[in-house]
Amino acid sequence: MRRTALVTLTLTAAATGHTGCLADEDRTDATSKGPFAGLSGGQILDQAARATADAPSLQVSGQAPDIRTGDTIHFDMALSGKDECSGTLRYTEGKADVIQTDGTVYVRYDKKLLHAQNEGASTEEMDAVVDQLAGKWLKTFAEMPTIDELTRFCDLEKTLGDRHVRSSATRGKTTTIKGTPAIALRGKNGDEQITAYVATVGTPYILQVNSYSGHGQSTYVFSDFGKASAAPRPEDDIIDTTTLFE
Repeated sequence: MRRTALVTLTLTAAATGHTGCLADEDRTDATSKGPFAGLSGGQILDQAARATADAPSLQVSGQAPDIRTGDTIHFDMALSGKDECSGTLRYTEGKADVIQTDGTVYVRYDKKLLHAQNEGASTEEMDAVVDQLAGKWLKTFAEMPTIDELTRFCDLEKTLGDRHVRSSATRGKTTTIKGTPAIALRGKNGDEQITAYVATVGTPYILQVNSYSGHGQSTYVFSDFGKASAAPRPEDDIIDTTTLFE
């Protein structure tokens, strides 16, 4: 199926496509000992979601199934400030670099992804599209429906709210995530099995979320709290598509 380069921004939906919450219950575990003694899994997760959303910046990376193709998308994004983010999404077909700042999104496709998203075009049309867009930043509005999932992903509070804040989970075993002591919190939403790992020392940040469903496995790793920095808006090689909507 042939798609324009701007429409391919909808591919980002797979990077954040799992929005299910854990079971909507909340029970205090008065007998629990060790980290977060006396708190239920849901209460721990609620605290962790608020702490993570309040972080001045962070890095989120991992992988998620691409429901379109059955393949895997790899992502690595820096979030700093409200609705400010930048990073790279890697697909089987190629990669896209993304920057969002001040309500504007800039996306840059490589040649491989441009070829894949214009499949069916003639050689002349394909060459024209690639020559025009490869290595260029496409500028558009963050509220455009075609990139709604990307703008949602850049809103960390909304992302954590959908997945975590109203949910609860059962307490699991303690472990370590990249050297940081953590507790596992497990739950289920439909056929989706979700495990979140929360730091048990220092600020109770969410360190990692794993989910398994019929679509495949997703892994989100949160790191560099207060250290990550989103890239500034590009200065050169910009194609301004916002003028198309004036």
